[in-house]
Amino acid sequence: MLLPVTAALSQSYTYTIAGLVGVGDSLDETDAGFGIPTWQLTFTSDIAEKTYFAARVGGMHWGSDDQLAEAFGPSLYYVVLAGEYRETRASFSGGFVEPGVYLGIGYYSLDGQDENGQSLSEGAPGLAVGITGDIPLNQRRNFVLRTELAAHYAALEVAQLFGKIHVGLSYRV
Repeated sequence: MLLPVTAALSQSYTYTIAGLVGVGDSLDETDAGFGIPTWQLTFTSDIAEKTYFAARVGGMHWGSDDQLAEAFGPSLYYVVLAGEYRETRASFSGGFVEPGVYLGIGYYSLDGQDENGQSLSEGAPGLAVGITGDIPLNQRRNFVLRTELAAHYAALEVAQLFGKIHVGLSYRV
């Protein structure tokens, strides 16, 4: 109970919620073009100075005519729980960008159709690693433009490696 109060005194915020959109693709495909639409919701809570617990929920949606290995028109959904380290006053950028890095474990679910039009669905555990960059948009630094580059490994049969680039807004409390 005292941890959020203590952390709030040393940092300008305790919780963050972010909505992000972007592009990504399976890195298993030789013609990965990072043109697949993605989305992500992120919630973070500080647990120590510059250290956060983060929960990420997101998805990646290929078109109905797109194919990922033997899956046609697939959608990938994930939930990732991660530890995140964020430098709140970056010295190399003069405080303009607040960089961060995270590592987490998650659960991934892939749905689509096989070549016969039958439903294809599988789920598996996985790992995520990413870097973030927060650009404060106001003097209080509670409205932020967030950028994120992430790689995901999921123990799925259809595809295992995924990459994403996100941008969006976050609000800090």
